Amino acid sequence: MTYFLYYLVIGVPVLSIAAFCLYWFDRRQAKHYGDRIPESTLLAVGQFGGWPGAWLAQKVLHHKTTKPSFQIQFLATVIGHMVVALALGTWLYILGSGL
Repeated sequence: MTYFLYYLVIGVPVLSIAAFCLYWFDRRQAKHYGDRIPESTLLAVGQFGGWPGAWLAQKVLHHKTTKPSFQIQFLATVIGHMVVALALGTWLYILGSGL
């Protein structure tokens, strides 16, 4: 259970900061016609826990907000992350409590 708490307390914020930075960089590259970050990379960082930062970046930077296909995939990664985190947390709690 301890590693899961480390992930929640340290991993999610670090991945969120990374996601925000990736969105910022992608937005910058889009404005300057530079090489872009693949959508799959943006979605993967969100899937592994950076979705709060990705969501904040979308709202603050107004980036990736008008493409319906991306928004559907993003929502699926958020739901997928929550389901896995909840299932894993529940499983670890049950193992730790001896039930």
